[in-house]
Amino acid sequence: MYWPGGGPWEGGHGTIGIDHPATEWNLPEGATNRFDQFIHVLNPGDAPATVTAVFMNQAGFTWQTQATVGAESNWTIKVNDEVGSQGQISTQVTSSSPVAVDRTMYWEKGGASMWVDGHASRGISRSSTVWHLAEGANHIFDHYILVSNPSISEWAEVRFAFMDANGDTAVRLHTLPPQSRYTFKVNELEGWGSKCQVSTMVESTNWVPIFAERAMYWPKGGPWEGGHNTIGASLPAVKWHLPEGATHFFDNYVLVSNPSAVETAFVNFTFMDQDGETAEYSRSIAPLSRCTVRVNNIPGWGSKSQVSTVVESVNSVPVFAERAVYWYKDGLNWIGGHSTVGIAELLND
Repeated sequence: MYWPGGGPWEGGHGTIGIDHPATEWNLPEGATNRFDQFIHVLNPGDAPATVTAVFMNQAGFTWQTQATVGAESNWTIKVNDEVGSQGQISTQVTSSSPVAVDRTMYWEKGGASMWVDGHASRGISRSSTVWHLAEGANHIFDHYILVSNPSISEWAEVRFAFMDANGDTAVRLHTLPPQSRYTFKVNELEGWGSKCQVSTMVESTNWVPIFAERAMYWPKGGPWEGGHNTIGASLPAVKWHLPEGATHFFDNYVLVSNPSAVETAFVNFTFMDQDGETAEYSRSIAPLSRCTVRVNNIPGWGSKSQVSTVVESVNSVPVFAERAVYWYKDGLNWIGGHSTVGIAELLND
């Protein structure tokens, strides 16, 4: 989705779809102090669903709202109206029957009357103790990792592991109280403030389930012109699909991380357009490192209006893949962008 309608676009967002509804959803990212934040609940069933949303901040304070969502109906919650001004908010949505949930966030700049940009993400319906985020950069972005612990009684011992394109790594630890949210600003990691390629693994070392997302905003230091966000992926895969993409009006990047500590991943990229044309590109990704492919640089693919990508590890070393796109207005620097985790084949997302 892009706005204003008809362009030229000031902002936009995108996310992968939801392949199956669920009775519990978690959304680690959120803030209402300078964002308009919305939670969207879809009931695709043929009977009403009782839906409860719990919001939690970094101090462990919670708010709750509930509604009956009719069959084949949508409920939109403006989180600002529920929690006031909060710098960190995570959300857990539970339902009496399966629903689909996502979140949108928008922000203004300098008192503008229209949102300058926004980002969106589907919720997470599968609990895990490990999350991977292939994309990340600190050189021109404000770069954040967002983690929530929705447990009502257990503390989570969280380990953050960072890796760059050269195989350099760093680790940080944090203890996350029950029903709370934590934000790690990756730019503040000593020696990593100017890294242009960063991937992250977030792990609960005491096996308490957690949830993780990443958000990036630019220009670094603000005021922000653009930003994007995605949920993490809990399981690696040898094949990933990225349906969205374009190079005629966008800078289009595919980001792949190799979490293996010992094996190099030999990765093939297949690009497809709307006319059935394809192109191939290959890269090797060393252990504990990440690579970036700018699709615009693939010969003959610099002005495609529709591009989908398949990422496959041909030697079966599992990897993680994401896509990020950015656009310009009036020849200026990037004013908007969006990103998303890929869709793993065999539903390993």
